[in-house]
Amino acid sequence: MKFMGKVMMLLLLVVTVSVGSIEVFANQVNQKSAAEEYIRQVVKVENGQIVANNSVVRTNVSMRSGGGFDRALSLPSGETIYYRSSAEGSIYAQSVRATETDRVGDKVNDITSGLGIEANTGAASTILGGFTPFLELIIGIIVVAITLGMTLFTSMDMAYIAFPTFRNKAETAKQGGGQGGFGAGMVKKDSNGESKFRWITDEAVYAVEAGTMDSGQSPWIIYLKKRVAAYIFLSMVLVILLTGNISIITSIAVNVVNGIMNILVDLAA
Repeated sequence: MKFMGKVMMLLLLVVTVSVGSIEVFANQVNQKSAAEEYIRQVVKVENGQIVANNSVVRTNVSMRSGGGFDRALSLPSGETIYYRSSAEGSIYAQSVRATETDRVGDKVNDITSGLGIEANTGAASTILGGFTPFLELIIGIIVVAITLGMTLFTSMDMAYIAFPTFRNKAETAKQGGGQGGFGAGMVKKDSNGESKFRWITDEAVYAVEAGTMDSGQSPWIIYLKKRVAAYIFLSMVLVILLTGNISIITSIAVNVVNGIMNILVDLAA
């Protein structure tokens, strides 16, 4: 009985060692297969040169054998490359890391797709529908203010450029710090305590000064060059507000952001 017990223990030990050896061999085969598959995924040959988007793989593959590059591997495109068998473990670790990274991305996509959260603009429009008259009133006030402001500032600028008497009175009021009835309405103090014109733009003042220093150039031409961009921009704003195309700028911005997001999605894929 003791002899049979020893025989059974010996057989059990042999089976255990054999199973362990088989598992180790299987793990080695799986590691090699995974490493080579990862190389096939990240390596390609362009103009006779190896291109790889992984630095570990890039340093351990070559177009020629020798110098440690002892294992041949065929790429899907048909080229044969060689990699270091000694770097098999490092390449396998990179493949595992890449797999885990893909799993993280898939999990995040599953979460966001599962929740299915989207902006319910229809319900929002219904709720805010009662505020539409109020918003239209505000937009109307803005349009009137822009129109009156353009008219007022342009008229004051023209008077400042065209009439020396008006310009002299305005300059006197500015030098006096806005004292008196005319000066108080014409001049204001900025945050630094300096006197500036309230209704005359800096472009008009610059046009007169530049025209005085350079007698060959008209102040009107200088003024129009300075103000043309502002007139165009304000006209665009008025057209957008008056035609109801308030969302046009938002649509342009959305299209730009959508293009950027498509690029980011391609990079994340």
